[in-house]
Amino acid sequence: MKNMKNIFTITALMLIITAASAQTPENKETKEVKIIKKTTETSGGDSKENEIKNFRFGLAITPALNWYDTESKVIKRDGVAPKFGGGLIMEFRLAKVAAIQTGVNIITAGGRLKYTNGGQYTPGATTVSYYYDNNIDDIVAYDVDQTNTSTSYTRYQLNKRKYKTTYISVPVLLKLKTREIGAMVYYGQFGLNSFFRWKGRSTDEVNVLDASNAGAPETKSNLIISKDVSVYNAALNFGLGGEWNLAGTTSMVIGLNYNLGFTNVLKKQSEFLEKRFNFENYNANDPAKNTNYEIGALEQVVKENSLVLTIGVLF
Repeated sequence: MKNMKNIFTITALMLIITAASAQTPENKETKEVKIIKKTTETSGGDSKENEIKNFRFGLAITPALNWYDTESKVIKRDGVAPKFGGGLIMEFRLAKVAAIQTGVNIITAGGRLKYTNGGQYTPGATTVSYYYDNNIDDIVAYDVDQTNTSTSYTRYQLNKRKYKTTYISVPVLLKLKTREIGAMVYYGQFGLNSFFRWKGRSTDEVNVLDASNAGAPETKSNLIISKDVSVYNAALNFGLGGEWNLAGTTSMVIGLNYNLGFTNVLKKQSEFLEKRFNFENYNANDPAKNTNYEIGALEQVVKENSLVLTIGVLF
């Protein structure tokens, strides 16, 4: 009986030791699994948090090609003009693949125009001209009082003009994105781009108009024409691009946008430019006494378009 009791005791101790040794690695393994799981969840949580960041901002440069469209037989487009800008990008998330993009940019815009001139004394011809104040070396209003003897004016025929207009630009765009493909996210966007005129200048190719006819070609640079440029103009904006993930939520952005202008970038009635039209019965032999012509402010309807490359970083 005593032997049986000892055997039972020894057997019970062995079972307890066996159970304890079997349970220890299991608990250790369970703890390791829990730690790994927790680490994975934490890492996944960070990734998810980055993925659904509600606000992003960044900086971009925007080189562009600008050109004008006109609605006049007298004013024509004269090629494209390279321009430059840059500023702040802001992005507000609407959904995982959608956002509103806006920002504030300072850009130089404008284009090139040429003017159809048929000769100031030619019957049936139109002449575009303006007055230049030699005392201040700048352009003046077309209806200037030429009887003012304290000022020296020269009348120029305008042949070509290159505009350099500085704007503050504020786009509001809907941005639709793909899910991440490798390290890239691709997007398309569309919306409205608003331009607020800051200042306007021009470089003109001209001829002096005297009593006989147009003189030798000249160039007038850095003329202040802000009054002839609309304070506000707008364009529809369409774009495509991609974001390359650099680290976390930081991405490099490269995109191409097309701005289709639909408002007049110039004052409809020019502050400076004068249009003279000679009727068919104009008598060129005696222009001083001739009244068969009409004269007034040049009407301008010009819309601006541009192709813009965006290179920037979003955080």
